[in-house]
Amino acid sequence: MSFQRKAVFPAGSARSNSVSIKLKGVDLVHSADICYQVILGGTMDGEFVNFPTDNTSIPLSETALTVNNTLTTISGGQVLFQGLVAGTTSGSARITTSDFLPDFQLPDTETITLAVYNLFPAVNDVHGIFSLTEEW
Repeated sequence: MSFQRKAVFPAGSARSNSVSIKLKGVDLVHSADICYQVILGGTMDGEFVNFPTDNTSIPLSETALTVNNTLTTISGGQVLFQGLVAGTTSGSARITTSDFLPDFQLPDTETITLAVYNLFPAVNDVHGIFSLTEEW
């Protein structure tokens, strides 16, 4: 999942988007061993779209961000934060990283991405929440 700033916000204001956007948390539920990274910038597939989306009901006028929740590959960029998490044989495991994220503000023209992948070939559904805060 990846986020980027809208060029203009609020809509119709003709002003550059100057909203302060910071990392808030990553919450992952999984069953197999995974690695996750929070990446600044990079090149990715998929498309950035406005809210609301199929899995969020945030009104378009109430967020300074667009989202790409269809990406499957990313290359390049700067890793800001990463971790390895062991799976479990009895159900699912959970990792919450809000206490460990760096103090970070999203630059005006960059994207921020949560990338998750399996460490070993396995069928593994990962359910995640990637949270940012907007101060405006």
